[in-house]
Amino acid sequence: MRRAWQIWLAFGGAVLLAITAVGWLSYRALESEEAERTARAQAALEENSRLALWRLDSAVAPLIAEENARPYFVYRSFFPAGSPPGERVPGKSSASALVPSPLLTSENPQIRLHFEFHAWPEVALEEVMCSPSVPTGPQVARAVPEYLSAQALERNRRQLFMCPIRVGKKELLAALATENPPAMAAGSAVPQAVTQQPLPGNNALSQQGNASFPAEERQQMIAGQLRGDFEFQARQQAVMTNASTNGGTTDFGNNLSSIAGAQTDVMTPLWFHDELFLARHVTVGKQSLVQGCWLDWPLIRQQLLTGIGDLLPDAQLGPATISDGEDRAHRMAALPVKLITGELPIVPADSLSPVRLSLLVTWGLLLVAALAVALLLYGVMALSERRAAFVSAVTHELRTPLTTFRMYAEMLAEGMVTDETTRRSYLETLRTEADRLTHLVENVLAYARLERGGPGARIGPVPVTELLDRASERLAGRAAEAGLVLRTQAPPDVLAIDVVADPGAVEQILFNLVDNACKYAAGKDSAGKNADAAESRTLELAVDRANGSVRLRVRDHGPGVPERERKRLFQPFRKSAHDAANSAPGVGLGLALSRRLARDMGGDLSQENENAGGACFVLTLRAANDSPGV
Repeated sequence: MRRAWQIWLAFGGAVLLAITAVGWLSYRALESEEAERTARAQAALEENSRLALWRLDSAVAPLIAEENARPYFVYRSFFPAGSPPGERVPGKSSASALVPSPLLTSENPQIRLHFEFHAWPEVALEEVMCSPSVPTGPQVARAVPEYLSAQALERNRRQLFMCPIRVGKKELLAALATENPPAMAAGSAVPQAVTQQPLPGNNALSQQGNASFPAEERQQMIAGQLRGDFEFQARQQAVMTNASTNGGTTDFGNNLSSIAGAQTDVMTPLWFHDELFLARHVTVGKQSLVQGCWLDWPLIRQQLLTGIGDLLPDAQLGPATISDGEDRAHRMAALPVKLITGELPIVPADSLSPVRLSLLVTWGLLLVAALAVALLLYGVMALSERRAAFVSAVTHELRTPLTTFRMYAEMLAEGMVTDETTRRSYLETLRTEADRLTHLVENVLAYARLERGGPGARIGPVPVTELLDRASERLAGRAAEAGLVLRTQAPPDVLAIDVVADPGAVEQILFNLVDNACKYAAGKDSAGKNADAAESRTLELAVDRANGSVRLRVRDHGPGVPERERKRLFQPFRKSAHDAANSAPGVGLGLALSRRLARDMGGDLSQENENAGGACFVLTLRAANDSPGV
């Protein structure tokens, strides 16, 4: 076809468009799946962060509660028993009346040192910081070694020496004044100022440029911050409730009732040079004290991270800055510490997830559809080309006999041929051309009937001898027209075998084979054209049996079938007008028709290569089950 390339170009464009569309949809589907998987991982990360923060606050709440519950007088190495402690003036109480502080007799590995100093403005900077873990003067002899080892005392002294270096009293007082923690009397409940204090940073988003965020994203950010604030308030409430509940767990005998007039602030956690402290103001009469403890943050951090290792294996803890206060969803309520969640391992996508399986099926169907359409298009175009070639070949085949018919008929009708011998020759030529056209029309009609799926042939058991008797006269006559002799070879035992066949179809197949042999093996074809002369003027029709079948072999001694023609020998409409004009008569339909007829009867038609030259075709027919000798 002249425009075949245009058809294939249009088909290629349609396939490319379909692949582009499906590819874009696949990309969007995979992108959506990845976003959903990332969102699930982020939700899991947030949930694990929430649980981890509850664990962290629950882990440090007892420590803060214990420090909040300590009466102010335990920050002295020894304090009077059974009487209200007065002002801190050494030597006023008898040694027998003093009891050791629990801060002297017990150690907490999470606390490096407890400290205390006067907060009076006129002496705040000159007053030396002291510690209940470092007794001075005559208290040393009583504390060591009864309550404190010499090594522990030396260690505590070094810690007391380092503490003012880590945090200056001026910085500590300024930080406490900025934090302004609420005061509470000893043994009282959690003050309302703590449980209901507003959370800074709630209006952070409203203070930003709202125009820089899309409306939907801004709403999501506000909702996420509100959830974080609610969680923070809940954890803060839990921490304060824990502090209130555990406020009286330390047993100080009658001293608790004797300090009702003391005003003690809540312990405030503070950061100084990457060190964490707890500090508070204490007012007893005219005295103003600052008490607190220096926490061992590396140890506490390690213990906290171990406690949440199953939730956030890559988490880290660090000091929370002022800007971090706005992100309460990742901040501890008990300590000014922020949780750095790290990356939660994202589970790899399932290779056969529903989305991927659907895409795989879609691509498979697309490829199958494209291949099916391509094969269909190729078949239609090939069939169109073969039919065009067939029409062209048939036109050429009809032109010669019709021209002969017209010319000879006009000459005979007008009485131009007076010689009787010539007149009979013309009539014989007309008969021959009529037979040729009849054979051509029979083949075309028979193939068209097979293509339409018309009624099948009358197939049944038929003796081989009946098939040969029916076709021998016609076959011999066709061979004689070409100047050849048909020789039949059939053993008597094979002639008695019944084969499953249609006698008419077998006759047509054998005639087509003999006709082809006459066209190509005779010195002159039926149209009078020159052809390669065969070495022998004999056509052989041999019959034998093998493997429950009967084979009818038609062999000539002509030039044989060229190698280039063997692959398309049984294709229908294989001759073009050029081939028909430059070869033996015919349209290339006889062999294709013969093979179709043979296979419809359960047999086959094939071509054998003969080393001695010539062409040999074998018709194989199934033998009937009840045939003798089979």
